[in-house]
Amino acid sequence: MSEDRILQEAISAIENGQRARARDLLTRLLRQDQSRVEVWLYMSAVVETPKERIFCLENVLKYDPDNETAANGLVLLGTMPPDERRTAVRPFNERKRAESEIFDAQGDASGTGKRAFTKVPTGQMLSLIFASLMAVALIFVGIFGNPFYKPGANAAGSGAPTATIRPLGMLGPTSTTIPTGTPEGGVPTDNPSKPTALSFFVSETYTPTPLYVNTPHPNNEAYEAGIRSLNSGNYGQAIALFEQALDQLDETDDDLDIRYYIALAMLYGGDLEDAKREFDLILQEDSLFAPAYLGRAKARLSMQPNLNVAADIYKAIGIDSEYVAAYLMMAEFRLERDEPEEAMPFIMQLVDFAPDNAWGQHYLAEAYLALGESENALEPAQRAHELDVTLVRNYFTLGRALVENGRAREGYGYLDLFLRYDENKDNPMALYMFGRANQAYGNHAEAIANFEKAYSFRRNMYDMSHYWAVSLVATQDYERALERVAVPIERIEGWFDPYLVRAQAYFYMEEYAKAKETIEEGAEFATDAEQLANLYFWRGLIYEELGYPNIAQDNWNALIEMDPEDVPRDYLLEARSRVTPVAATKTLVAATKTPLASTPTRVVTQTPTP
Repeated sequence: MSEDRILQEAISAIENGQRARARDLLTRLLRQDQSRVEVWLYMSAVVETPKERIFCLENVLKYDPDNETAANGLVLLGTMPPDERRTAVRPFNERKRAESEIFDAQGDASGTGKRAFTKVPTGQMLSLIFASLMAVALIFVGIFGNPFYKPGANAAGSGAPTATIRPLGMLGPTSTTIPTGTPEGGVPTDNPSKPTALSFFVSETYTPTPLYVNTPHPNNEAYEAGIRSLNSGNYGQAIALFEQALDQLDETDDDLDIRYYIALAMLYGGDLEDAKREFDLILQEDSLFAPAYLGRAKARLSMQPNLNVAADIYKAIGIDSEYVAAYLMMAEFRLERDEPEEAMPFIMQLVDFAPDNAWGQHYLAEAYLALGESENALEPAQRAHELDVTLVRNYFTLGRALVENGRAREGYGYLDLFLRYDENKDNPMALYMFGRANQAYGNHAEAIANFEKAYSFRRNMYDMSHYWAVSLVATQDYERALERVAVPIERIEGWFDPYLVRAQAYFYMEEYAKAKETIEEGAEFATDAEQLANLYFWRGLIYEELGYPNIAQDNWNALIEMDPEDVPRDYLLEARSRVTPVAATKTLVAATKTPLASTPTRVVTQTPTP
């Protein structure tokens, strides 16, 4: 069989869920030629452990150092920082150890050297399912679109899912909608013009939480098979198996847990009315069955997204005060309704008894950001990322926290990766934050494009108009800058920075009287050291142009008398030159009228949530 035919067989095996066969075929190809990048990429989708995936992706970079797919995969696997796009190849000994874990020699005395992949314990099955989906989505769907897509193969697969409801055993945020285009087998099919978002596959944590309800049913093979089908997303099959399991129970056996799983399979499969009815029946028999309250809340919320289901979530928490999934659902329920004050007590309780839950830390960061306490949001956002680098939604939260804490350059990589893979491509806040990160790097054209796109989706981000104006001034588009900066001046009271940008625009347009009027109007709002330094510097420039050297000298002297650590070095040098006779050359600004790279960062009023 030719190498191309073997590769096609391997791809077909992956498509049909035959991962062991795919591994065997890909291994044959790699024995013949270890430099084939595409083979290593496919292999990374079917190996069993994160260490093996890392090894495969590093081999991709070994033979193709510019491969963005492998670089992004290593970012999500935690071996490469988000702001890098390359990784050093690991030392030879470490690589050999990794290789030995992938290829398990099973040759005989004849030296044939036949190899097979190491088997993984059954207990790791849930994490392997997740890992496989993550790798496939990352390498083929997230970057190139779905290479397994066949027109007409699945009529239901008309588009990428907007959200997913997950089995109880896999903790994550509760969804308010049911996925579309998800066949019974649980693997979504894609519209080739719109790749499935990576977050659909990687929203689970590394280590799935054990099932909340896991009553042992010895010798009931249908029950065990039903659990496996449920967790693999084969909901129709799971229902059939659970119904078989019910038939196998003795009259004295408790059947509520099996009926609960039938209701869950209905919920995940989109049979919302049937699921709700089953949860109702379960609760009629046992009013202290906490998971059923949560399941019913999910079903009701999926049918009516604006419905208040807090009572059911409260009931579940009241029954089990350490029910992690219930706290997570309450956190998201409140945060989605812009109720961070109501969400915070539940989040704080959650992180108290489950501090290593990545979603709990993520929601804590989101709540702090919603409350305007960005300084408190950074630590939990970083902690969530440490706990689970595959939590794509936290890339936005961490990037935003970094930007709002004056570390926009550090936030760039996280926001970039989030926008690559988030299914909500019209996320205006993410675009706004990414614009500020681009601005911090001096990428003003890119920043303006980010701001414009964000504005097309949401128009009440008044503080964004200030940063938008900063980049417009930097690109010498002064008229538009004046239009944009008028918004925060009118809408946000007591913020100096927009007045400064308006004064700068007038200054570069040589309308010095208007520049003076604007800077003086906003002077009373300059309170911190950065703002005072800008006030004195630009006052000095403006008053010199207006022919008031004494007032200009007062401002230069005030700037010089500030703590040098609070004043930009170029400001100090300019001020010192202007308080001496040689200052008349006006070396920095007046001769060229080129915009300075001054980017005020302080925000007084946070963007309101609509």
